[in-house]
Amino acid sequence: MKAMSKARLFEIGLGACISFFVLLAWASKGDPEKDNKIKKEAIDFYSMMSKIYDDVNARIAAGPQQIELSDEIAKMLANTDPAQAPVSNTEPQPDIQSVYHPLLKRFSVQDTIEWNNNYTPWEWLTGPLVEGIGNVNSSKFYYYDDMAYRIDKIRKGKLLAIITPSVTESCNMPVLGEDKTSFTSGNFSGWLFLANLTDGTIVAAYPLQVQSSTMVEFRSGGMGIAKLFDTNPEEAVKVDFQDKFNNAVNAPLMGKGRITLEGGSLF
Repeated sequence: MKAMSKARLFEIGLGACISFFVLLAWASKGDPEKDNKIKKEAIDFYSMMSKIYDDVNARIAAGPQQIELSDEIAKMLANTDPAQAPVSNTEPQPDIQSVYHPLLKRFSVQDTIEWNNNYTPWEWLTGPLVEGIGNVNSSKFYYYDDMAYRIDKIRKGKLLAIITPSVTESCNMPVLGEDKTSFTSGNFSGWLFLANLTDGTIVAAYPLQVQSSTMVEFRSGGMGIAKLFDTNPEEAVKVDFQDKFNNAVNAPLMGKGRITLEGGSLF
């Protein structure tokens, strides 16, 4: 077999590279009609999220009042309303996504704000689907399908949980002491609002109080293979606080639905 010359190999390699970039350029154009439809739906969704943000702000300023979850909303969450029931009886009700209220501001000023530049130690209270939504004006070719997927999944949760910190009391994450055996308890005081994702109206509101356990157990000091089962004390303290938070926000739902607090790691 005759070996290829270096020039021929270069031509083949160059051709492959050109073909790749031509394909990439073609793919980046996407489907303009489909992308424009998704963008319009996204703008409507962002407008509703902005409305929720403003509504919660107004309620906090006026002094929030507790609103019980109605039987109608409870039935909707439990899928006992035939009009709201999934196609399959075995299909689980999607989790209700949560969002830390100050981060909702992203949706009202997103033309002028960098999407991920507002770090807060409470960012983990925002569910993964909400956290992953970016700017509607993104020009990345793969972006619109991802945006459509996230918005659809959020809407399937039927409600949005808005976790709002108190304006009069401090909220603190738990902090492990320098001795690694003691910790300062975490605490959160505020409100949980539930918004209907059909029209953005607030359908329930509950005061929210979360406190770390007085004592948190962890395993340490293992030798050899037993060391694999040691627990990081800082992780144990934060997992305890996250568990308390999960229980507190889900208590008002009485098992009719589940709010997910898996937007980020505490560690």
